[in-house]
Amino acid sequence: FAGKSGSSGLGVGGMQTKIEAAQTATKRGVPVVIANGEDAGILQDILGGKDVGTLFVPQTKMGSRKHWIGYTLRSSGTIHVDGGAAKALVEHGKSLLPSGIVRIDGEFERGAMVEVHGPNGLIARGLTAYSQNDLTKIQGLSTDSIEEELGYIHSPEAVHRDDLTLVD
Repeated sequence: FAGKSGSSGLGVGGMQTKIEAAQTATKRGVPVVIANGEDAGILQDILGGKDVGTLFVPQTKMGSRKHWIGYTLRSSGTIHVDGGAAKALVEHGKSLLPSGIVRIDGEFERGAMVEVHGPNGLIARGLTAYSQNDLTKIQGLSTDSIEEELGYIHSPEAVHRDDLTLVD
């Protein structure tokens, strides 16, 4: 309902942009109020607890490292996963294993931030334990086969849960 971003003579961005910024802030534990900035005394009204604008209540606070991974790093590539892997990440808080990878796009080295896409689109961003070349070799394989295929093993996970941030 918020509509697309736009520009007026007074500000930049539409309501959707404001809502997206509020969602980002609440993920970090910060409450947000969107209200009419042209109303005299609006800040005093908000701080005084008056019912003005729309309040976005903080969600469970996301740690700094998870925020850094999910919202500040530039993606170097994309890992596409099957429905089972997507469910394991989103619903069960698991790490991404090579067995769930169906395709890899982009060129990246170990430690790069990559987007993780399930069958319905973007689900997470994370730091990869393997380069694009190595992931291409082990995609679809069980963790027991990594060392046999590569000749070494950095990690049984392609992206460890501690290095992964789910995104909405």
